[in-house]
Amino acid sequence: MTRQNLTLITAALLTLCVSKSIASEAVVIGSTTDKFKAGQIIESSREVHLKKGVQVRLLLDNGSVLRLVGPHQGAISEIRLPEGQGIIRSIARLFDSDAQGKQIIAAFRRAPKRRINPWAIDITRPGHHCVRQEFKPRMWRPKIGVNDQLELTNIGGKKFTQNWPIGSATLDWPISMPLKDGETFTANLFRAKTSTILTMHIVPDEFVTEPHRVAWMADVRCDSQAKLLLDQID
Repeated sequence: MTRQNLTLITAALLTLCVSKSIASEAVVIGSTTDKFKAGQIIESSREVHLKKGVQVRLLLDNGSVLRLVGPHQGAISEIRLPEGQGIIRSIARLFDSDAQGKQIIAAFRRAPKRRINPWAIDITRPGHHCVRQEFKPRMWRPKIGVNDQLELTNIGGKKFTQNWPIGSATLDWPISMPLKDGETFTANLFRAKTSTILTMHIVPDEFVTEPHRVAWMADVRCDSQAKLLLDQID
């Protein structure tokens, strides 16, 4: 093989490496500066400059979390997995800046601090909810100062009714209403005067990292729970 051919091959390999580097992404999941906002996607080749004391948390392509503390200057380390881009895009959607995304973020900010368990099903929030496979599902309500009555109805019309005692924030999901992936329920709290439609999703246990689980939950629109789980990842 001639030196010219070797040079051409080397150049091609370098070009491929550079293109992969440029394609690698990370998403901001926490920041103390307006320069980097939650949900912002940045390329790993981008130089990150942080002043002293400024902190930024980045989720990398492989699902690991990188915490940068200023003073810092340099590019993000490239760490990739084949499914990485899907993770980044799915999690970035949790911080979407469109109208729906703003409503999601506003809901996160309004959420009472007592709800720190991402697997507790907020019975007053309509939409999609996720439960862990092999974990006992528990329901949660934001107002615990009253005795209430919960009524669950599945799509087939089967009903379950149980008292929800004062001072109790959580209640076990009834074993008489087994959960199936994609099944829809109507939940009524009579004293609180809330009626919500819940679509349930069963989260598989096998994931490479916890952020991969968050991305799966984001894809099925379990946004509130996905954000709570993301906030607990170091």
